[in-house]
Amino acid sequence: MSVATSMAVSGNTLQQRNRLADPIPTCTPDLAPPPHNITYPPRITLRVEPQYPFYLATAPTISVLISIPVDNDNKGKVPFKNETYDPSSPNPGEKIPLTRMRVRVSSSQGELLSNWQWMPVNGSNKAVLTFPLRLTQIPGEEGVPVMVNVMAISPDAIQSLYETCTIMVFPDPNLEASTGLSLESTQSQTRIDQLYGGIQIRSELTELQWRDFLPVGWLVEWAWLKKLLDFPNSEREKVLEENFTTKGFNAIQVILPTVLKDTDFVVLEKLFGICDEIGLHVVLDLRNIYQSEEMLQSVVGSVVTHPSLLSYSTSWGADSNRVDQPQGETYNATLRIKEIDMLRPVAITVECVTLSLEDYTRSADIVVEKVWPALPENTALSTTNDTGHIRNLYAPISAQIESLDLLHANEWQSNRFRKPVWSVPQASLPSAENYAGQGADLTGKDVIISSLLRLNYGAMGVISYIYPPPTDEIEEAMTGLATTLTQTNITTFLLNNQRQNLPIYVDIGNNNQDTESLESLVSAAAWVSGDGILVIIAYQGDKDLVSGGESPGIYVQLPKEVKDMEVLHGFNGWKVTGGTTSGGNVLSTRGLGVGHGSIIRARLS
Repeated sequence: MSVATSMAVSGNTLQQRNRLADPIPTCTPDLAPPPHNITYPPRITLRVEPQYPFYLATAPTISVLISIPVDNDNKGKVPFKNETYDPSSPNPGEKIPLTRMRVRVSSSQGELLSNWQWMPVNGSNKAVLTFPLRLTQIPGEEGVPVMVNVMAISPDAIQSLYETCTIMVFPDPNLEASTGLSLESTQSQTRIDQLYGGIQIRSELTELQWRDFLPVGWLVEWAWLKKLLDFPNSEREKVLEENFTTKGFNAIQVILPTVLKDTDFVVLEKLFGICDEIGLHVVLDLRNIYQSEEMLQSVVGSVVTHPSLLSYSTSWGADSNRVDQPQGETYNATLRIKEIDMLRPVAITVECVTLSLEDYTRSADIVVEKVWPALPENTALSTTNDTGHIRNLYAPISAQIESLDLLHANEWQSNRFRKPVWSVPQASLPSAENYAGQGADLTGKDVIISSLLRLNYGAMGVISYIYPPPTDEIEEAMTGLATTLTQTNITTFLLNNQRQNLPIYVDIGNNNQDTESLESLVSAAAWVSGDGILVIIAYQGDKDLVSGGESPGIYVQLPKEVKDMEVLHGFNGWKVTGGTTSGGNVLSTRGLGVGHGSIIRARLS
């Protein structure tokens, strides 16, 4: 029996936990449709944003992200004239399309920071410009804004764009800016990379160097943590190591109780002390106390100096039926936290895309999504009677993600900083009236496919709900996944490279279902870095998908030619076949079983 099982909380805790939302989102964002029969002329914009929401005064350089998009949005942008002349070309008098502009960065005092560089117009990716940090004053506790001016001009210098960017710089809690000498503070910092959406951490645990961090772990019940006090001091560290760090987990989300007694503060301090020692990072879950300003200040103030503190989380799971979590209170809670701790992000959890999601999440730095599959086919709510039809068990995840992506595009576009998404795969289905009492524990495969699918849609963290899990199978499944995802090279793939969705082709001779619906059952994405590629594949069907002919039948198109393929996790029945007209190899297999998922690494040829 595992330590988790021996410390399991008594009582039917699953029934006492927060209600899960509908598996299929029942609400849509309140987006105003564009005016009919109106087409605005194309407009061009220079967009500039800091790569990170803050920098420390000891940083030698700072960086900004620059893009020059062209669209039909009529919001005061410069009209786009798609023509220019290039004096440096062999035919300087020939009119050519405007496909690139020169960009320069200077300080607010006029000092040149980055000289002219070519940038694509309407390119698919943001460009990173790095230049020395120039401070005219030493920042105080509230930080100091550093202004930079960016100019873009066309090759013939006729069309020009201007933008100003503000970069916040804070004093380094760990090092003295002028001397570089170590200070007494052990406070850690967590920042969001605006280029791809991952997070970086810095503390004495990382030797005061910024490190990429992909959180993989559990939400942990407070009652389970309190049982740590039942163990001798010498065994408490061993308990956390055996249950988390030795299994590959690098983070836990600690759910504080509604009422914190003096003994609870003792537990919290002992917990953080152990996590500081073993390098287990903590998300402090304030869902039960964030509406109390006094309690919020007491708790945050008591833990802010710990190097293992990763971030905070306020409200848990607002949806259209929850009226007990006013938007203003989550906003105010974030402001109170930031008054004490400006150097760590605050997360907020959503269950579905609500009419007020933009307001609800406006103050948060990270959005956490609960993800869960559909109900099993044999439940009362199943609508499929065709035994030959393969049903997508994980369609609710895709539907929710698509709705949230729509909100990103329409409502969060004007926000200064993007909001990374962390996934919370659920360990059980809800047992509410609209499910006809069909609550049930899920399998380890359910949790894994939910996690892999959300990574394929861009999640930058996986925090599973809840610990202790309802079955050993789920714990073992998450342990295998964590061991793979938290490897340094895998984290680098996922956080520092552009994700690519991969084409799927299915030809298995199934007459019960069209090819397009079968292909939609397979999700595949790739990350290319240097001479390597990482591929994640997740099969979402509720029945096996098997070829009835001689050919493999299931194909995943890769973007590059590869060699030395290695399956790091999950189903290992994939083979690399020859190149295609697109220039890349193909991964193929004769069949995929229910719950099959794979994490694959290969070298580029």
